[in-house]
Amino acid sequence: MNEMIVQGAPAEMAQVLNDLRENLVQMAMVLRQTNDRMKALEDEVHRLTKVTASQASGLNRAIRDRAAILAKQHRADGCEGEIASAIRKAVKLTVGVTAMRDVPRGDYEVAMRAIGMWDDYRMILNIRRKRGAK
Repeated sequence: MNEMIVQGAPAEMAQVLNDLRENLVQMAMVLRQTNDRMKALEDEVHRLTKVTASQASGLNRAIRDRAAILAKQHRADGCEGEIASAIRKAVKLTVGVTAMRDVPRGDYEVAMRAIGMWDDYRMILNIRRKRGAK
């Protein structure tokens, strides 16, 4: 009788180990799905959290400063407002918002870089021609 227990034990043990492995695989799949859902939730929160009022003011101040610099560089005195509007429109398109205060907090740096890099010569030239700036 003892021989039968010893002989049957490896088969039973193998079945138990196989069942445990299957349970671990299922738990890993559930954990992976949970992590994916958490990542999606974090991304959604990141997208929905808007810049603060002071950050929105900073973006607008940076736009006005950049417009003044570009107006001076391209001899478009008096066209700062139109240039600022063009910069603002380009940044809103880049970030995908309709107003500067709607910029997601995580895209604040992206918006600031877009402002700093904006230099559309043709746009400024068209603004100069419309305004008659010299």
